[in-house]
Amino acid sequence: MALKIRTVPQSLLPALDLVPLSVNQLEAYAGEILEFIQQYRREFYGLAVLQYNCGCRINELFQRNRWTVVNQSTLQIQPQKGNNVRVLPCSDLGFANANAMAAIFTDMERLPKGQYERCFSRAVDHVGLWRLYEYGYARPSSHLFRHLKVKKMAAENFSVEQIGQYIGEKNLDNLNYYLNSQYFSELR
Repeated sequence: MALKIRTVPQSLLPALDLVPLSVNQLEAYAGEILEFIQQYRREFYGLAVLQYNCGCRINELFQRNRWTVVNQSTLQIQPQKGNNVRVLPCSDLGFANANAMAAIFTDMERLPKGQYERCFSRAVDHVGLWRLYEYGYARPSSHLFRHLKVKKMAAENFSVEQIGQYIGEKNLDNLNYYLNSQYFSELR
């Protein structure tokens, strides 16, 4: 069953003077989303934190075979869409070492991706976050965390090449899309 995306056409909002959220504001919303998930569906919290910390796509998050333990302090992720392999320190992901991720690896295999997506949608709805798409405003998906990771790295003065390497994205058009995506608080 596909998720319904509730949209508000941009043309219906000409009187609104909306200002996109800054990276810091978006970061605060991400914290609220994680808090909601922790309270609403605790079993998805570890996966949400992992996605938030590394900016992986949802399909990468729920396919355990994409993740390889290089050594106790390093993981490798095989991204989808033929992108570059990512090599990340466990500390960047919020874990002391690969052993500390054992429960997350189990969750990747046992928890249903669709339920995670619905939980994330509820969290986004709860905090009142919107994203401007080409067809209007809609609630963002968990891909928000990938956009946020790119935006945070850019704000920390990483080069586009460094960001692409870190998130495993070799298409510069996609990176620019992430950098230029716009999010808004509740539309009124």
